Amino acid sequence: MNHDDRNEFGSIALAYEITVELSPVERACMEINGRMCGTAAIVNPQGLHMRPAMAFARAALAFDSSVTVWLGERSVNGKSLIDLMLLAAEQGTELMVEVHGRDAPDALPVLLNILAATSADDIESTPAASHG
Repeated sequence: MNHDDRNEFGSIALAYEITVELSPVERACMEINGRMCGTAAIVNPQGLHMRPAMAFARAALAFDSSVTVWLGERSVNGKSLIDLMLLAAEQGTELMVEVHGRDAPDALPVLLNILAATSADDIESTPAASHG
């Protein structure tokens, strides 16, 4: 498989079809070129509390790309600790992260890993959280 097999979103075109239901937010995100989106469920028993929200905002600030976090139809600035805290995302909540900019391919996996961490200690001990 070579680079030419990738579509405009960087995904590999497969020989079979999969039907996936997308929310209007996910659909809009995928339709805008230059943006990358991904989802992560909050697994931390304490939810997206102060320490993981701070780690997320700090990591987001280390990138030039804009970062938006979606909870359903509601969006917040992913570089703002206060905005992230106002989401009040509890354990099991699925958040979508939208990253737009030249370093989006580097930023998205770092940010999704922070959201998917089981504890704040896991975030602080990973090199991905200290990008920049």
